[in-house]
Amino acid sequence: MVGGGGHQNPAAAQPVKREKAKVQKNPHQQAEEKPMDVAVGIVVVVVGAISAVATFILLGAVMVTLAIVTIIVVCVVTAAQQYLEQANKNKASRSSGGNKFIVFKPSEIDAAVSKRAKWLRGTATYNVYRSDFDGMDIATTVPKGTLPEWILMQEFHQAIEILRNISHPNVVPFLGACIEKRAIVYRFRENNTLESHLKYLTWEIRVKSAASICSGLMFLHSRKPKPIIHGDLKPSNIIFRPGNACMLSDFGMCYLYSKEFGRLITDPCKIQLDVSALGIVLLQLVTGKLDANGLRERVIYYLGDAKGFYKKTSSQQRKILEKIVNLELKTDRTSEDVARMLFLGLRCSDPISKNHPSLATEVLPQIESMKK
Repeated sequence: MVGGGGHQNPAAAQPVKREKAKVQKNPHQQAEEKPMDVAVGIVVVVVGAISAVATFILLGAVMVTLAIVTIIVVCVVTAAQQYLEQANKNKASRSSGGNKFIVFKPSEIDAAVSKRAKWLRGTATYNVYRSDFDGMDIATTVPKGTLPEWILMQEFHQAIEILRNISHPNVVPFLGACIEKRAIVYRFRENNTLESHLKYLTWEIRVKSAASICSGLMFLHSRKPKPIIHGDLKPSNIIFRPGNACMLSDFGMCYLYSKEFGRLITDPCKIQLDVSALGIVLLQLVTGKLDANGLRERVIYYLGDAKGFYKKTSSQQRKILEKIVNLELKTDRTSEDVARMLFLGLRCSDPISKNHPSLATEVLPQIESMKK
């Protein structure tokens, strides 16, 4: 039995060893899995930290943005209030005839454009009404329809600051404005516009009118730090005054009520648009034609170029001019200057802006030389 027992012990020991081997394997597996668990934990912590930082940054950016917007709004409102308070001090001089700028109340503008007011003229973006205010005849310009959202208070205020300081004998001065209504007010001139007198003027009056229009336009273009662009120069926007001097009105209005007015009202590139418009006005002064459409082409058709025209005899030149000029101007005495004015108008209205003559060195001196 002892020998038999000796044979059985090795066999009985085998399962025990295998069992021990299995038991010894578990710590090894745990050692391998432990780094993976740690790595996953680290990743989770890092991702959480990044998310927290990103959330903090985002919230901070939102708060900073809100703070900036709030500051801007407060500054704009404060500036507008200060402007209104300062300008309100000028109301005491309303009937004194001075040049002080008046800040009108919204209710006063509503009254100025009521059914009792007389509609004078309008464009696609604004209307002009005539009414009475404190014994004065006034013309009030207001945007059409509802107040356009792009006419911001701050930008309108900046434009008013530019326009209110204008003073020139050939430019209609502004009387005041209403910030809330985005309205412009200036004195109405009883003598109406150049449009209503165009067909009945003598040559001397036409020359004087042309000189005053050019002088007013030069003044606007010479403003500092930036020029003022009229943008809508035509006989209906030119006031005809006693003494036959003209005054420019409605300057900047088409830009003041447009989406791009902040850029256009002082854009030097737009000066040439005014020069071109002046050229058409000069042609209208000579021809007496109110309709500007096709006027330049009609004048070119009969007049031709300057070189060819001046090669013709005086008799031939007069016959050509008789087909173009206003009836009031059909006299031999003025034919030479009439031709000069026509060619000057054609040069100013040339579609190629680089061909435009200088108002200061060419246009105004030539017109002045035509005065008798």
